[in-house]
Amino acid sequence: VAYELLSEWSVSKAILTWIPSHVVSAFGVTGPMAGFTSAVVMFIIFPLAFLSVVVALAKIGSATSSGTIVKIFAMLLLPTLAGVHLIKAMLKMTSRIPYWPYVWADPKGVETAEKILDKTLVLNKTVPNALDPVLSYTAVVIMLVALAVTLLILRRSSVLKQFKASTTVSLLLGVLTYWGIFIWTIVAWRF
Repeated sequence: VAYELLSEWSVSKAILTWIPSHVVSAFGVTGPMAGFTSAVVMFIIFPLAFLSVVVALAKIGSATSSGTIVKIFAMLLLPTLAGVHLIKAMLKMTSRIPYWPYVWADPKGVETAEKILDKTLVLNKTVPNALDPVLSYTAVVIMLVALAVTLLILRRSSVLKQFKASTTVSLLLGVLTYWGIFIWTIVAWRF
């Protein structure tokens, strides 16, 4: 989901793909393996590195197992992940509105696609354009609700109450970093 939302804005996409593109170049990887290598970096190495740093910081001076810390961290990330999924779904749904009038006349979409390509059909984007500002504000509200839910979980979780303060603070900083990446992207891109 990180790539899905961050790739919507060219600036955040460039930041996200900077390291993978340099890895691909450094190793001289080409063709389909270049995409595979980039995917491994973005979808395996980045998350594992982020998770490892957060867990290592949370583990300092804590008797809590790494597995428990990972589970709690994953639970704390859920509101942000759910919010980002919802935002991405709203963006996708509204971007498809101009195609709806053609669904029943051309269910397979082949004729419509050909007309769009040869420019004999121009899609009416009035509704998506009108909804665009609403989506921007809604995305910010969703992210703020996700943060509020995360803080509520932090405050009320009986498991977290058993952690040392430094462990809880490390987990909170990890969640805020992850959440911050998305809110920064949304605000910088949409406003």
